[in-house]
Amino acid sequence: MLSLDRFAQGLPDPQEHQPGPIDECENLECSKPIYAGQRIWKHGADQYCSLRCLAESIGASDVTAL
Repeated sequence: MLSLDRFAQGLPDPQEHQPGPIDECENLECSKPIYAGQRIWKHGADQYCSLRCLAESIGASDVTAL
């Protein structure tokens, strides 16, 4: 018999739901998934998973100051 009690079935457990990626790193050599709440770096509309990926993507390089 169908229960009409509104508390017969509880709310879904949020821990059972595994969040999926919302985007991926724009660095073509990386392409790691980016998840909600993760710290990212932006350059224009592009999103990068790390500062290293951002620097590589825009052509920055390490040099020694003279």
